[in-house]
Amino acid sequence: MNYISFILFVALFFYFIKQTYGHGYLADPPARSSAWLFDKDFKTCCTYYNHMQMFCGGTSHQWTRNGGKCSICGEAYDLERKLFDVGGEMYLGKIVRTYIQGSIIPVTVVLTANHLGIFEFRICNIDNNPNQDATQSCLDFNILKTVNGSTQYRITSNLTTVHLHLKLPDQLICKHCVFQWKYRTGNSWGISNGRACLGCGKENEEFYGCSDIAINSQVESIVNSPPSPTIVETTIATTTKETIRQLIKSQNCRSIITFSQSFDISRIMEKYCQRVCSNNCASDKVVGNEILYNGCLDSCNKLCACQ
Repeated sequence: MNYISFILFVALFFYFIKQTYGHGYLADPPARSSAWLFDKDFKTCCTYYNHMQMFCGGTSHQWTRNGGKCSICGEAYDLERKLFDVGGEMYLGKIVRTYIQGSIIPVTVVLTANHLGIFEFRICNIDNNPNQDATQSCLDFNILKTVNGSTQYRITSNLTTVHLHLKLPDQLICKHCVFQWKYRTGNSWGISNGRACLGCGKENEEFYGCSDIAINSQVESIVNSPPSPTIVETTIATTTKETIRQLIKSQNCRSIITFSQSFDISRIMEKYCQRVCSNNCASDKVVGNEILYNGCLDSCNKLCACQ
């Protein structure tokens, strides 16, 4: 435990120094720029360490030079060669998630620095133009709603990993749709209706992420669905370390922290994510200390990406 605690302390120390350079990313469905964290196919071709900074080239660049425009995946609008647009150097085109028509889907966004503001989510069908990417006008035509019926999800100051659910359009079916996350931050001063306030006005910093998904029809999903597994009811009489390990779902976790060359402990951080976070902090769960266990879970959410 002392070794683990030391690693965690060092990692957290450098995390809070580094977080001023990172902001957030779309984790589920994984964005084109962040999919390398979860999928080995993207790891081979498309590792991009600045995936948490898809902010349209920066606030000044977006609003002064490009009139508020941004590429659909968060790169600067006027960038001649965009990495993640169709045909870009890091565009793979792989479908990362497949959903069912009209269903409610889980979405996860990781914030490495919370800037308040709001999330919005959009979708565009590109089946008719497979060699062209989605356009912002197409995405704007399909703004998705949360389960509460709102097209906006407000970010409070205590959020780091945001889990929410969205409703897919009832009539939308596609072999290839582009799913977009837009984060309009609320930590810059502006003027709205003659009143100056934090987050007012439109010229706030914005972050984007785009994912490649598919939506099957309800009939197709029923026909192709595998048979239901047999449910076996198990009674556990006593709680031991072994039974706890069996109860806790194992995950595949990777470090998302970038260290400077002068103090590179990335290998140690990878071991922490693999040994501790991949087992959902099982060792602290066994100890029975709720504060220690919750602290471990919070650290894993900030330092590692798990799938």
